[in-house]
Amino acid sequence: MVHSGLLYAAAAVLSAHPALAGEPTNMVFLPGLGCPHTYSPVPTVAGCIETARTLGIRYRGLSNDLTDNGRPRACFVDAVQSIARLGTNYGAADSFLCTRAQYVQQELAIDACPADYSPIYNGRRCASASKVLGLVYEKAGNGNDYPASDALCFVSLLNGDGTRTEHSRTQVNSNHFRRAAWICEWDRPATAEPTQRKTRGPTSGPTAGPTGAPTAAPVAQQRVAPATPAAAVTKRRGPLYLRQDRGVDICPAGYQPVTDTVRCGEASAHLGIEHVDWYDGDDEPGEIAVCFVSNVDENQVLDNLVFPSTTRVNSAHWDAAAWICEQSAYYVSNPGVEACPGQTQRIANPRMCKQATQALGVRFNPKRNGRDGTGPPHCVLKKDGAYKSGSVNNNQGPRDSIICSYP
Repeated sequence: MVHSGLLYAAAAVLSAHPALAGEPTNMVFLPGLGCPHTYSPVPTVAGCIETARTLGIRYRGLSNDLTDNGRPRACFVDAVQSIARLGTNYGAADSFLCTRAQYVQQELAIDACPADYSPIYNGRRCASASKVLGLVYEKAGNGNDYPASDALCFVSLLNGDGTRTEHSRTQVNSNHFRRAAWICEWDRPATAEPTQRKTRGPTSGPTAGPTGAPTAAPVAQQRVAPATPAAAVTKRRGPLYLRQDRGVDICPAGYQPVTDTVRCGEASAHLGIEHVDWYDGDDEPGEIAVCFVSNVDENQVLDNLVFPSTTRVNSAHWDAAAWICEQSAYYVSNPGVEACPGQTQRIANPRMCKQATQALGVRFNPKRNGRDGTGPPHCVLKKDGAYKSGSVNNNQGPRDSIICSYP
């Protein structure tokens, strides 16, 4: 007997076809099919819980079987009990729960990405994608050896059927020919600027029970204003603290992330949100640890999911998390603005730019410092897909912002 909650999802995908544009983040696929090209199995307990909840399927952790039998762990629906669980003991009659893959290897010799995916142009992103996909990244292969094509991330020296050889390597170059396959990154459904991060699973730590205190109403969100002409006046205004939209890993203009637990507790109290420092940590090494509130629903409402919405300082801020931000000494312009607005000052010193980017929760990349465009240099916030970095240059493009300081 198939659980009735699976019917709509099972009917949606009857074979392992490439995902179409706009297909959902989480899906259930029919027994024996596994996950298709742009979807991946869910290998963690936290991910299985969240995916099952999203699809309206009952999860039963007591039925998990994580025996090491040489097979990868996966979240699946048990055909006998009609429940979701995590294990390595899935059978031919069971159905996988799948989530959109963050990175995919395109089919051989197709110079395009699947629907809802984009090429990767940045070496660091290429290296990250290669690691996730089990590929070897070869930085020495980067370049622009065939200028008629775009330099992007791809894997080379594949077999004629698209399988990898012992010599297959990834690089960012323009010489992606017949034995190459592009490496592509998922574009999450668009939200307002600033750029959002790629989807990740829910925070893995155990969640404390709900408190008895009444929950404050959702906090009104501060939006980035339209592009401000250079002659206009930009003043520091608005609340001392605010909650950013969920899944957006940068604070609005005039705000910066809160990065220590004491100020996180103060900001949380100001916003009427429970702070639980037990969850503080660095559970996603490489990401900045910031104050955020967990379990925010798609309408930005708190305490409306299975688990309560609480704040902590951690690096594991994924798609259901919303940053807590405080007023900043720095202002980030809208994309495409070429000068600091009135009552803010241009930053052209690399040391000061580094301080500003670090305060805003963005990495500073000194390799991008230079004079590669025209006009005076600024502290530029470059955006390559989901990757953001700061540098001092005058090469800001239409998707880039500039970081200015308040006097």
